[in-house]
Amino acid sequence: MTDATKQLTQALQELTSRSQHVATKPQLAAPQVITADRLQFSKEVEIYLEQKHAYSEKTRHVSVGSY
Repeated sequence: MTDATKQLTQALQELTSRSQHVATKPQLAAPQVITADRLQFSKEVEIYLEQKHAYSEKTRHVSVGSY
């Protein structure tokens, strides 16, 4: 496993454990379409996506081995 995969797994486990400790709310029917202005990500997900994008940009021109 790569470090990113381990970090993602750990973050998802933490988020899952937090959500299980929150008092349960009545389930509402999910809307057919979620518009962009209603879409929200947790801070952890935003940080992960920013780090993934930064890593991708840094390694864009890296070539390993011969083809």
